[in-house]
Amino acid sequence: MSEELPMEPAETGSPDQTPDDARRKVDELEEEHVDEPTEKENEAQPTSGDEEDLESPAAGEPEPPD
Repeated sequence: MSEELPMEPAETGSPDQTPDDARRKVDELEEEHVDEPTEKENEAQPTSGDEEDLESPAAGEPEPPD
């Protein structure tokens, strides 16, 4: 059948780095961007463009007759 090749460390990152180390790095980067509002907060605050869209018919719907 096929020969089993020995496991080699990945080419990127250090061989000592663990998935936990990677998660910590991601957490640190996310903490730097805490000031930015989340998508849910953006959806909760309608902008002037959103208010105009509420009055116009939705895309794909026929316009009501005059």
